[in-house]
Amino acid sequence: MDHAEFGRAQAKDMLQHLWAGPTSNASVDIVQGRYYVEIHSVGVTKGSAMERILGEIVLQNKSITTPIDYVLCIGNFLGKF
Repeated sequence: MDHAEFGRAQAKDMLQHLWAGPTSNASVDIVQGRYYVEIHSVGVTKGSAMERILGEIVLQNKSITTPIDYVLCIGNFLGKF
C-alpha cells in the first residue's frame, strides 16, 4: 500500500468513526474536501462568526465613537469557492 492509499484509508476510517461516534447525535456539519475534513456547528459560518466577534467588541467597548475601518481575515479560503 502506498502513502496515498494509506491516507485515503485513514480518512475513510476517520469519517466512519466521526459519523458513528462523537458526532452521531450532535448538530454539526461534516464537510469532506479533497485534502481536508471540516467539522463545525450547524449554522456557523465565517460570516456569522465574524458578526458575533464584532458584536462582542462593540458591546464591550460602548465608548467606540468611530466605526471599525476594516477587518483582516487570514486563512485558506481558496478551496471554498
